[in-house]
Amino acid sequence: MYLKELLKHKRYAFFCIGGISVFLIEVIMTIILTEFFHIWHMYSYALSLILGLVILFAYHSFITFENLRNILNNFSRFTAVYFSSYIASWILVLIITHLGLHYIISIIIISISLSIFTYKINKKWVFNNR
Repeated sequence: MYLKELLKHKRYAFFCIGGISVFLIEVIMTIILTEFFHIWHMYSYALSLILGLVILFAYHSFITFENLRNILNNFSRFTAVYFSSYIASWILVLIITHLGLHYIISIIIISISLSIFTYKINKKWVFNNR
């Protein structure tokens, strides 16, 4: 029983490490595109989310869930989960930044809020190929 609980937390820790790493890539890419290439921050954010999606799927497939079965099926489910999450994130960041909060702070708050939701769906539906 204890080992099973420990493994559950280990998996969530790996999920968080991957999420934080990709999140940092997304934020850095958003800043670079916005501040140096003068692309509207919402377009920059959308582009960084697309790159993050591909990197994160590879990470979760190989490291977090160690599931290389049904890659195409898993990727389509993963894409559906994250596309929904990204749309919600994109809209919420837009609203919050229009209310006056800096776009980076908005992205951080929304990303943290959505992480628990995406973990549970990934674990139960995307990478659960029994």
